[in-house]
Amino acid sequence: MQDLELLTRLDYYVVAVYMVIMLTVGVVMVRFNKDADDYFKGGNKLPFWLAGLSLFMSSFSSWTFTGGVGKTYESGISIFSMYWGAVLGLGFGYFVFAKRWRRTRSLTILEYLSERYDSRVHQFISWANTPVTIFQCAIWLYALSIFLSAATLIPVTYVIVGCGLVILVYTMIGGLWGVCITDSLQFFILLPIAVMVMVLSLMEVGGVGELIRQAPPNYWTPFNEAAGITKLFVVFQFVNGFFMFNSGGGAQRYFSAMNEREAAKIAGTGAILCFIGPFIWLTPGMACRVLYPELGETVAQAFGLAKPSEASYVFISLKLLPHGMQGVLIAGILAATMSSVSTFYNMYSAVITKDIIGTVFIRNADSKRLHHIGILVTLLMGLATILIAYFYSKLPGLGVFDLLIKVGSVLGIPVAVPIILGLVYRRTPSWVPYAVIVVGMAVGAVFAFGNWEQYLGYELFHAVLYPLLGVIYVVPGMLYDDEHGGSDRLRNWGRVILYIFGAYLFAYGIFLYGNLPGVQDPAGALSVDDEGLIWIQRVILGFYRSLPAMAAYGIVWVVLVEVVCRLKIVPDRRTEEEVKAFFRKMDRPVDVKAEMGVDFDQTSADLSSFRILGIVMVIIAGLMSLFFLTEMSGKEVAITLFGLGGNLVIGLAMLYLGMRKQA
Repeated sequence: MQDLELLTRLDYYVVAVYMVIMLTVGVVMVRFNKDADDYFKGGNKLPFWLAGLSLFMSSFSSWTFTGGVGKTYESGISIFSMYWGAVLGLGFGYFVFAKRWRRTRSLTILEYLSERYDSRVHQFISWANTPVTIFQCAIWLYALSIFLSAATLIPVTYVIVGCGLVILVYTMIGGLWGVCITDSLQFFILLPIAVMVMVLSLMEVGGVGELIRQAPPNYWTPFNEAAGITKLFVVFQFVNGFFMFNSGGGAQRYFSAMNEREAAKIAGTGAILCFIGPFIWLTPGMACRVLYPELGETVAQAFGLAKPSEASYVFISLKLLPHGMQGVLIAGILAATMSSVSTFYNMYSAVITKDIIGTVFIRNADSKRLHHIGILVTLLMGLATILIAYFYSKLPGLGVFDLLIKVGSVLGIPVAVPIILGLVYRRTPSWVPYAVIVVGMAVGAVFAFGNWEQYLGYELFHAVLYPLLGVIYVVPGMLYDDEHGGSDRLRNWGRVILYIFGAYLFAYGIFLYGNLPGVQDPAGALSVDDEGLIWIQRVILGFYRSLPAMAAYGIVWVVLVEVVCRLKIVPDRRTEEEVKAFFRKMDRPVDVKAEMGVDFDQTSADLSSFRILGIVMVIIAGLMSLFFLTEMSGKEVAITLFGLGGNLVIGLAMLYLGMRKQA
């Protein structure tokens, strides 16, 4: 196998300096935080470009450069759909949800739930979702530590503690301002090096034309069935993007903007970057497939990765980049995960501080006291994350990327449904969020911990769960009695939805039946492999081979629908009035001067952000100039000059923008 030269002492210094810079920026951002409003939502002064860059950076992690590029290495451009799903989700954010999140006037992503449903729902979701998030952060930290440990030859435990503490300190000190500034700084550090790797890999393969010509069959098709990138997979990646970017970190960025227009710009900035990003991140993986069609197991093992393809990005980068720049690359990959973890630290420390402690234990605490509590909560949350990540490191054979999908996608989705749909759908009884979350988590837990994805794929889970939760959320609101706004027309619409859902389940079962694993008999005929099926597959097989079973399903479903649609739901009068008041507020545009005060000024924060980023980028360019003190060939000099020049241009441009005088 090809020789692979790992990092040198110079590269280690680069990573260490990067950590110091992140800590320094966090300390500098202390001056932006005077109370809980500043600490948790930037005092509604976050510039759209800063929040948009932060949202983009927090949307992906080191998985993009390992598992994501590895899948691209195997299957080609079809994996782009996984990232372009974000574009559709952010499109909904731009046109609908960014505006509505800003109008909630929230301090946290869950605070508005008391007005929309009631305080019990608010507390239930706060307590249910926070532990899942902490475990998810720990998985990100552990996944990053595996990769960084293998690349730097530092024990994984030391990496967990070191990286975890750095992320914790700058998030704890800097608050949301610290998160957004460091995220943006990480973007500007990562962008030049990623563009450089993309250009160099294309040059190495002979250009775009040669890449297209030499790529394997089906490499340029939007769907690659053989690699598992089916049409259904693509559809549900778009659905995932919808939920991911209109709740959580996306919601926090939207309601931290000055007004609805700025909030929409945040979504628009993220959408543009998410469309362009895959070309930059994933192209080197495709070039590596052409240049090195066989990556040995030793390459993957060198970086602590499960499969050779997952090492394709780092492998080709280390082949093309000189030392020093390799350290910048590792720092950039480190940045991708640090931004995700820091976002969740700040976001859920706000939930614990305001929605749990400030609502249940220390009521009527003023904003300054909540700020101090938030710092302590962030500290404890970060330490818990480090301890859980350390526990993961002691579990042999842990499939970290599958675990990330299970905890995040499978168990996190049910909570997002009432959070997002509650902003736009008015007719929901207050008990519905409980039903959505309990049913969703139960189905998700069975799927996740039963390891059904090995047999049926994540598509089965998504194809059942999303429609099921949508029906549970929407239909009860169509069954109100006449006194509370119900009508025969709405009841009939509910009936139609339930019949369509029943037919959908039946049709999807036929799809699963047609895709059961098969075996070939001696005569060459294909039949179902009865011995290789798990119990759920056996149920599907038996059901679609039995006409009485299918007929019974139809009869039972009709009876069930007719019984349900004859129910009359009576909402609580107090809750009903509160919901009406909430949507009256949601229909009222934000008046910045009336709500934030006549002295509210976003421009000074905007200019300060430019100056801080500009100064740091110029300092980074100056430090990169020290690379020339090492021995480099002509090509290595050119590559280093490009990286240094990119950082210097970005820094000077930021300084110029930051020096503008306020009109």
